Amino acid sequence: MVCVATGGWPGNSGSTALFVRPELAPRVKEVIKRGLPWRLTWLLPKFPSRRGICAVDLGDLVVFSMHLSLNERERREHRNIIMHAAQKLGPERCIIAGDLNKSPGGPTWLALGQKLHDAALTSQQDGRERGTFPARKPKRRIDAIFVGAHFSMQNYRVWSTPLTARASDHLPVTVEVGTHEPKDAPK
Repeated sequence: MVCVATGGWPGNSGSTALFVRPELAPRVKEVIKRGLPWRLTWLLPKFPSRRGICAVDLGDLVVFSMHLSLNERERREHRNIIMHAAQKLGPERCIIAGDLNKSPGGPTWLALGQKLHDAALTSQQDGRERGTFPARKPKRRIDAIFVGAHFSMQNYRVWSTPLTARASDHLPVTVEVGTHEPKDAPK
């Protein structure tokens, strides 16, 4: 795998990253990376954090990696930045994945779901919601993959193994995507 983008602030660029198979690296048309803003007025009730996003435009596909704030006001601004970027690039060809730091049903989930499909809801076979946090005893789903209308999805999975429980405080989430003609994009 080749790292093609990292997002975040200097000294905290590990907040987000995107890797591609080596043969895909030449297809990268544009790399978007930035630290997400924070303000001193956001100090209470939760301390602001240096979060980030990054995105890679592969032509027919744009992949975003995000790590949103614990602070609600900060998260709202981050969501707006991401949605603006996706709208500009064409949401139907976007896949947005990462840590939302909030469970489904909140404003960020609803905003992303207006333009993209939540992979967990679209491709899960048994309909059960699986937690992603905390990794050792997952109770909440705060990590997600949202997929544009140009893609079909299958085999959504939350990877819960002894190794993944030790590797991070979040369980990794994957979904297989394929392309198809757009027909039922969320409105």
